Amino acid sequence: MKGMIEERTLWSLLEARDRRQRLREYLLVQYGCPLVQVSPINPGARKNTPYALMVQDLAEEAVRHTLRKEGFAILHEEGAREETGPWALYVILGEANRIKKSLIQLEESHPLGRLFDLDVIDPKGIPLSRRMLGCPERRCIVCGGPVSSCIRNSTHTVDRVWKTATERVETYFYHLKGYDHKTPDKSTIAASIAALCEKALREEVELSPKPGLVDKEDPGAHSDMGLYTFYRSIVAIVPYLKESVQAGWNTCQIPLIDVLPMVRQIGIDAERAMFAATGGVNTHKGAIFSLGILCLAVGRLSGLGLEPTVPRLMRTVRGLCQGLVEKELKQDAGILQTKGWRAYKQYGVKGARGEAEQGFPRVRFFALPLLKLLTFLFPTQRTQSLLTVLLGLMVMVKDTNILGRGGLGGLRWVRLSALRVILRGGAFTDTGMRLLRIFREDCKARHLSPGGSADLLAVTIFLHSLASGQKNRFHG
Repeated sequence: MKGMIEERTLWSLLEARDRRQRLREYLLVQYGCPLVQVSPINPGARKNTPYALMVQDLAEEAVRHTLRKEGFAILHEEGAREETGPWALYVILGEANRIKKSLIQLEESHPLGRLFDLDVIDPKGIPLSRRMLGCPERRCIVCGGPVSSCIRNSTHTVDRVWKTATERVETYFYHLKGYDHKTPDKSTIAASIAALCEKALREEVELSPKPGLVDKEDPGAHSDMGLYTFYRSIVAIVPYLKESVQAGWNTCQIPLIDVLPMVRQIGIDAERAMFAATGGVNTHKGAIFSLGILCLAVGRLSGLGLEPTVPRLMRTVRGLCQGLVEKELKQDAGILQTKGWRAYKQYGVKGARGEAEQGFPRVRFFALPLLKLLTFLFPTQRTQSLLTVLLGLMVMVKDTNILGRGGLGGLRWVRLSALRVILRGGAFTDTGMRLLRIFREDCKARHLSPGGSADLLAVTIFLHSLASGQKNRFHG
């Protein structure tokens, strides 16, 4: 049996290597630029271990920082967390020799640099070595001698190398990064994250005045729901968001692409609880999906001992949702047609699934930075800041809720109306607030409700709160 497992692992490694080689060849033809391949030095037969995932995450973070600092632009990136081990591949605008020297310096200077496997391939497809550039050979992680000599003479056993490597990683996390053995456990972190989700959902629904949406003053374009409908819904779904964090922790050693089908039932149960609490009204279906995916990612990173920073979360979300649009929107939905499915079929809009598959780019690169900036500039004007972020999302997002109610014409009108309010000062000026209230009444008259933008606002609030309180929550 052991021989069969080892043979299967070997074939998987060879197939993965072939796939990556084909990808490298394709990218070299497409871009004509150097490539950087990042993976962990991972002794032993098992490649998709928590150790490997932690080292990979740190390596990617360090490589991107180094490339930016040295003035090299990342034109394209690929990557996966596979059974055969994690990897990332970057297309870099720059001179290959300079890139290699920068990464050699990274390998030598980073506390875990000896565990980073950083390869540079020039535009002709030739991997650059230290020897080609006249640089010293890599040193052995165990004894500090030339690594080629240790490998050639089998100086150290695999177990010894593995033990030394894992000790290095533990030292880095528990000492250099301030972790200690009192780090909160799974249940504590799950409860904390679920509480942040609840806070975000409540703050979103209570925000007033919102165009077309339920708020404290008005039911918006909805005749079947109000503020307390949302309150009941929030209470019903928060336990399932806590369960999603725990599920992410429990599956943290499973390849990312395999996780979502395993935990899908949590989302189904959350939707059932929502409909039971609201009498069949859809208040939070989009939020259940978006926040559920983020909770799953937080749980996974926490289970691996990694701080769930926004960049790490988004990379994890992309991995979890890889191929989701292909699997769920391009197929024939039959009688189970949703607004998202119809919007994709009619207009090619990918909706919440597309946002998640790309790592929530409109949140990460627009809404969250904008909220951080407005909070810094106007620390006492939280309502105005959130309303302005919401208006920005309404301009940026192709909202499937609006498409379902008003088609492309309705979407165009909403986006232009939101932009007009922003150009008059958003929620920070009297003119902007007057236009915002007119906008709300017009949305009601047209029966248009930007629910997708509201969901992304809740995601933005959640991530902002997570980032603001992360040190205390995850480091004790």
